[in-house]
Amino acid sequence: MEIRTKDILLLSNRLKKVQKIFSNFMLITIMSWIIFFVIMTIGFYLAITNKLIFARSIAFNNGKLNESIKVLGERSCNIYTIAEDDYKKLKHDAYLNKFTALLLDQYHGHHPASFYEIKDILIAVDKYVKIYFPEGTFTSDDLLAIAKYESDFDLNCIGKAGEHGIFQILEWELAAQQIKKDKNKILDPYVNTEAGCLVLKQKYDQFRDFKIAIIAYNGICKSEDGSISEIYYKRFLEAKQFIISIKNKASK
Repeated sequence: MEIRTKDILLLSNRLKKVQKIFSNFMLITIMSWIIFFVIMTIGFYLAITNKLIFARSIAFNNGKLNESIKVLGERSCNIYTIAEDDYKKLKHDAYLNKFTALLLDQYHGHHPASFYEIKDILIAVDKYVKIYFPEGTFTSDDLLAIAKYESDFDLNCIGKAGEHGIFQILEWELAAQQIKKDKNKILDPYVNTEAGCLVLKQKYDQFRDFKIAIIAYNGICKSEDGSISEIYYKRFLEAKQFIISIKNKASK
């Protein structure tokens, strides 16, 4: 009986030890799972956070990159536009030089105007035709044809009635067109051309007819039968053909 009691006590102690070991094992296991879960949670949180930061960084950098590309694109376009404009100016200047040389060749060295004076006339006509006839009612060819017939491009030409310059402008016409220039500058190609454009515009606004406006520029004359004389208009067309022939040669 005594042996059995000892065995029971021994077995009970062993069971307690096993229970304690098991309890410790379970506690360690639970703590391990908790630590594992915490680590995983922290890792997941950090991963998500890093992804968001990375995504924001990419978005920011992409925004910067797109902005830089846009700026570079705009600058490239501006550079191209400037280069294209410069090329057009140089090309047009070369055309004017060629036109001027060909025009003077028609006079075999006997024209009173110099190369640069003729070129100034061409530049002035181009300038004021765009200002006063933007809709294209009259072209540079039309104005040059008038200048050809009126003065043969002689800047110092003085008419019988006191007309001045390439477009044969009278002093009162200069004042009537409200051109704020000294009347002594009436022979200046730019002043004279602007006045010529304004006189022609006034005639067109009055008659609303291309042909009549051209005739009226020189003053309307009537034939014996009372009809409007077209002699000036025929001379104008001949002069225009002269201009167009030189223009075609200069454009080649």
